[in-house]
Amino acid sequence: MIFLNSFLDHSKCKQELLDSINNMPIDPSTIKTSGKDKISRTDFFLPDTVERPYLNLFKKIIDPITKKICTKLNSSYYEILYTWFQQYNHGDTHDWHNHTGAQFANVFFVELEDNSIGTEFLDPKYNIKVKEGDLITFPSYLYHRSPINLTKNRKTVISFNSSFKDFLE
Repeated sequence: MIFLNSFLDHSKCKQELLDSINNMPIDPSTIKTSGKDKISRTDFFLPDTVERPYLNLFKKIIDPITKKICTKLNSSYYEILYTWFQQYNHGDTHDWHNHTGAQFANVFFVELEDNSIGTEFLDPKYNIKVKEGDLITFPSYLYHRSPINLTKNRKTVISFNSSFKDFLE
């Protein structure tokens, strides 16, 4: 079960989100390059105590979308377990992985000028063409990756893990 939703007003908030992300204090020593992974900027490894101003706007954007997913799943509410951003410049990638400790993984495409570098799934039947402003929500056990960015454009995503609660009859 994969959900694809579009935030229709993305063009109105894109620059504000990017400005807020670009102002994040990133310690270069927190950027992890392991195996085949290379991610230019992320706040994934920063302590939870670091303020993340982009989250306020982001949560306003995704709240109506996640409420729609609640309705489709017959759930009374959802919980966001952890949120982070990642920026991929030319040559960057995030190899095959999955997410543990949550029901769903989510990727919101803030900046994606070329949809050939959208999220890919190990099982090709799940591959969905995405565009800027899309939120893709999928079971967290599915192996997925960010393919090598061979474009000259930066890709920016905000990812989060979520679980849906209190399923109604």
